[in-house]
Amino acid sequence: MSDKPIRVIHRATQETTSEEAATALFQPHFDYDDWIKNKKPRDPVERAPFITKGFDMFATKGAFYIERSDLDRPIYMRIESLHNPKNKGKIYNMPESFQNGDHYFGDSGNKYVIRGNTIHMAPDMSTDVQIKVDPFDKDAPTSGNSTLNEEADGGKHYINFKGTPYKVGHNKVFAYDSFEKGKLKNTTALDKKLQDGIAYFALADYIYVVKLIDIGAGVRALCYYQVKSFTNDPGDNYHTVNKSIQAFMPGGYTFNNPATPVWDNIGSIKNESSVEAEYQLEFKYTHGSSKSSLYSIEHHWELEITEEAEASVLIAKASVSATQKYGGSRTWTDTSEWNESSEETVSFKVNLAPGQGWALWQPSIKLAGQKTLIQGKNVIATDGNAPKGEPWQ
Repeated sequence: MSDKPIRVIHRATQETTSEEAATALFQPHFDYDDWIKNKKPRDPVERAPFITKGFDMFATKGAFYIERSDLDRPIYMRIESLHNPKNKGKIYNMPESFQNGDHYFGDSGNKYVIRGNTIHMAPDMSTDVQIKVDPFDKDAPTSGNSTLNEEADGGKHYINFKGTPYKVGHNKVFAYDSFEKGKLKNTTALDKKLQDGIAYFALADYIYVVKLIDIGAGVRALCYYQVKSFTNDPGDNYHTVNKSIQAFMPGGYTFNNPATPVWDNIGSIKNESSVEAEYQLEFKYTHGSSKSSLYSIEHHWELEITEEAEASVLIAKASVSATQKYGGSRTWTDTSEWNESSEETVSFKVNLAPGQGWALWQPSIKLAGQKTLIQGKNVIATDGNAPKGEPWQ
């Protein structure tokens, strides 16, 4: 018998309920209203339907960056192609000075993070050396942080295109002399197909807009437009996003692999005799996460993480906690629950009346149909059928 405590909750027989699998819609999985509650300054007219604080994408010098500061442990990806399926992203630890950003953007060689009304800039995210404060003011000092002017605040996204800083809203783009001075130069209406993107960024002569696109036959895929102007109608000129990137984005892995919480039956017994009987029961007790299942996520990437941590656990935990419409199951788990699985033996003494059954159930989560996480804190004993309701509630 295990020397670790195990909590057993007894429930009466209830009918097993089945729910339709969630239809995953790929979008970052925090509603804009959740961000408003955290007092993020915003333009009340430019309402973003979906946005994840801490997630963003940008490009610089031919490389693309995906920031995941929303995870339990902030990491980021660097990849050289948005489309080529042979290209794998490299995963790195995120420097402390770039963590917890509201927005990220880049230019020909520098990386920027906006937190509140502060802009931090560095040429290299690994060394985090500070250089010129205001990227759009040649007379600005070369150390310290710059301040985002109130006029330029409240955007869904920020982008530096051909030396001009832009704030991107729901259906408009606002150009400024600089973010620090905040003087508005002009306002441009976004082409309809470029509205409500998941990410906006620029590289050389092109603007990139990442969004979910109906590619025909009822199939929706994560794609990107590559255009030379915010007002351009891109037509059907889109490309699918590399799976390495998609798996790394909020809700990306569960877009094709919905998370499903289930009750896992550890064992059961029924008294088939005509008299009451006492049973000494012994079951195998497993808890933790399945590494073989999680590694199926990691095969998309090359890991350059310097400390002991598993990118797959960070991504899976965040994906599972997303709502059903983003492929998650809104299951809030502890970090310790994602430790590598182990197996123990547990014993129970049960008295059963004639014809009475007894069964032991454990909360589990499946990703892509594979059992990925088995909770070790609580097990539920019933007189046969699976407990009613979803696990972890």
